[in-house]
Amino acid sequence: MFVFAFASSFAQDVITLHNGTIAKGKVVENEATFIKFVYDGEDVASTLGKVAIASIKYQSGRVEECSEKIVITDPKKDYEKIQILRDKDECIGLVRIQEFTEKSGGAWSLGATSGKYMQKTLVKLQKKAAELGGCAILITSQESKGSSIFRNPDARISAVVYKY
Repeated sequence: MFVFAFASSFAQDVITLHNGTIAKGKVVENEATFIKFVYDGEDVASTLGKVAIASIKYQSGRVEECSEKIVITDPKKDYEKIQILRDKDECIGLVRIQEFTEKSGGAWSLGATSGKYMQKTLVKLQKKAAELGGCAILITSQESKGSSIFRNPDARISAVVYKY
């Protein structure tokens, strides 16, 4: 019984990241967008966003696929693959590339809405992230203004680009 208890103390969960890194330890919390785990030999829990994680193999043998790796081969075509994130916990484990702001706007018309320009601005951000070799963007701030007699509609979004 002592041998069994000793051997089971070395059982561990194996986390495979999209960048090829393998982390070994114990998953202590599994949320929709991130996990908390304790590395072997440590006592403090670490957090990783599931966007950075390919899979988790639990000590029981069960495998959880967390996210699909985003591969950009042609930025002009693949920009739609760039993930848009709104929670900073989702980015833990990714590498920050650059922060920037994009905006879109147009002339006043009956059909122009700030939502239309918000979507246009998100596409600009995704294209920029694809050109930089990113896999995700974290929205840090956004604002939009609807049109009025004296103002044209527009949208402005600030974001941080991340890669694996």
